[in-house]
Amino acid sequence: MRADIHAPFWAPERIVLTGLSMEPEEHVLDPADNGYAGELREVRAATAEGRTESSIMPLDESLAMAGLLADARRQLA
Repeated sequence: MRADIHAPFWAPERIVLTGLSMEPEEHVLDPADNGYAGELREVRAATAEGRTESSIMPLDESLAMAGLLADARRQLA
């Protein structure tokens, strides 16, 4: 499967998914969710509720993702 993220990549308005056995599938994104808006909403909600960790992206998942990206950088270097 391939995801074509339309410019600008940090705040796309649409993403098109394509694959060998599928028709292109277009997803139009809400401008309110572009950039870091979703992350900021989660931080605001967690802070207001007195939570120190996101239920959407807990610390363990963030660390696992950072490790995965570090491995990818090493392999591409």
